[in-house]
Amino acid sequence: MKNLDIKKLLVLILIIAIVGLIIFFVVRTFTKEKITDDEKEMAESKIVDYYAAMTYGFNTQYGGIDILYNSDSIVYDDLNPASVLTIATKYLSKTQTNENVSNNVIDILNQSGTYGNLDDASFYTGASIREAIKYLFGIDFENISADENYDFIYDFYYDKEYDTYIMKRNNVTDYSTANEYIDYSIIETTKEKDKIKTTLAIAYVFNDGTNTNYYQDRNGEKIIAENVTEFPKDKINDFDKYTFTLKKADDNNYVFESIEKVK
Repeated sequence: MKNLDIKKLLVLILIIAIVGLIIFFVVRTFTKEKITDDEKEMAESKIVDYYAAMTYGFNTQYGGIDILYNSDSIVYDDLNPASVLTIATKYLSKTQTNENVSNNVIDILNQSGTYGNLDDASFYTGASIREAIKYLFGIDFENISADENYDFIYDFYYDKEYDTYIMKRNNVTDYSTANEYIDYSIIETTKEKDKIKTTLAIAYVFNDGTNTNYYQDRNGEKIIAENVTEFPKDKINDFDKYTFTLKKADDNNYVFESIEKVK
């Protein structure tokens, strides 16, 4: 009798588990809205052009981009201010939306000596930088200088009087080379309510001038594909994957929310 009761209990547990799984997959299916082609293109372009390389500028062999993938989770508050400012200047350069800083202001800042020699520096209006950060992160950025960098190859100075950002190369050694870089492959992009999620496979690439090899890890210990010319999508499951989540902002723009390692 007891054995019969145990069998009934096990069957009941199994039925409950199956029903639970069915409910889970039904809910998951219906919470994923259909994403439009425009939304998909916007999200994937933003991620590949900006968010997937947000830590560029740190002095690693991969130009600092590998630092982004050292953690299981990244949100805006985890980013170095220098990284935020660098990605803002990248956006302004790519979209050609930087308001020109007048030559008169540049001459005054250079002659002041406050920021050292500015002959090779780049100049951005504070308004342009703030607008870029708002567009990318949905953040009302508080102006700040980011010039005490010991492992970042750029210094940023904010001049309050002229509302101007100065970006200049510092003396930090740049260990990046053209032979080592990070490559991405988009796996899928989905929409859930007011969020868009894009999952990327991340590869560490080494080119010795003749052959290009793809590795799973940044130390080049686990090789996935040898002597290839592009991301080996047939082996995409062998690479680490990260999901980028963009959230809808008040102005109908989608901005960065987080990066999560897929486990």
